[in-house]
Amino acid sequence: MTCFGETDGAINLTVTGGSSSYTYSWSNGSSVVATTQDLTALAAGTYTVTIVESNSCTITGTVQYVVAAAPAVLASSSTKTNVLCNAASTGAIDLTVTGGTTPYGYSWSNGTSVVSTSADPTGLPAGTYTCTVTDARLCTTTEVVSITQSAVVA
Repeated sequence: MTCFGETDGAINLTVTGGSSSYTYSWSNGSSVVATTQDLTALAAGTYTVTIVESNSCTITGTVQYVVAAAPAVLASSSTKTNVLCNAASTGAIDLTVTGGTTPYGYSWSNGTSVVSTSADPTGLPAGTYTCTVTDARLCTTTEVVSITQSAVVA
């Protein structure tokens, strides 16, 4: 599994011995999920296969395969420092990332261009910033932060 909640697990089964023609019955414990040799697009869980040769000999017993779950869901939260003086660039964002697989990559955008690849950008003018966090498994999460500024003093 790559990312939390994804269904991209796979089992590639190799059978040797007996005839060269087999039928397969894969179960997830409650129902048959496939009748092919290999499985793809699997959710985390335990899968059991029963194999029958073309001469109707059932291979004794069943074999269980466990498709491991991915690490905990990748998530983010943030705190911000708003711009103190109108039109200044004193805003900052402190991003906290949990779950997923380290290391993390960061891409902060202001809607027009990337403004930072740091977890905690500083020197920001007022605006809305979107951070895409990517972990080592290429799982992503997005954090949107709006930095405001003081009103113009007349």
